[in-house]
Amino acid sequence: MKQLFSVFTTSLTLLFAGSPAVSAQSATTPPSSKAASATHSAGEATGHSVNADSIYQQVDRLPRLVLCDGASDTEIQCTQEGIIRHMMDQLEYPRCARRKGIEGKVLVQFVIEKDGTLNDVQVIKPVHKSLDKAALEVVASLPPFLPGEMGKQPVRVAYMLPVHFKLN
Repeated sequence: MKQLFSVFTTSLTLLFAGSPAVSAQSATTPPSSKAASATHSAGEATGHSVNADSIYQQVDRLPRLVLCDGASDTEIQCTQEGIIRHMMDQLEYPRCARRKGIEGKVLVQFVIEKDGTLNDVQVIKPVHKSLDKAALEVVASLPPFLPGEMGKQPVRVAYMLPVHFKLN
């Protein structure tokens, strides 16, 4: 059942402003109004102290999966591959959507907190109730992260992840 969908790995990117992994199409997706009101870029923080409650889009060091810390390949590439593996293993195409032939890309936004946990996981581009729920569940079950950093200080980082559902 898990193989009845495909995840487009080229579109499954870590969406940080300024990250080389950002796709042009996805990078234009604005953060939710809640996150946008407290979001900062690296340029705003340069020369200033880091605000512990702010959510950053650009950071000096991107969040990465704990299992990728010190990986021989780049930590970010390892993190992307780890997320893809996790989604391939855990994501199941909902039966009702499969029966109705519903496909699409659900865009999920969340915050990686200073302790590496995920918070405020929400769908910002829905497709169908069942696909949205499946996307939320798989993102919420991602393995632990190491937080992003400004200077040497851990900070909260806004993150977006497209989850593609396509019937074979």
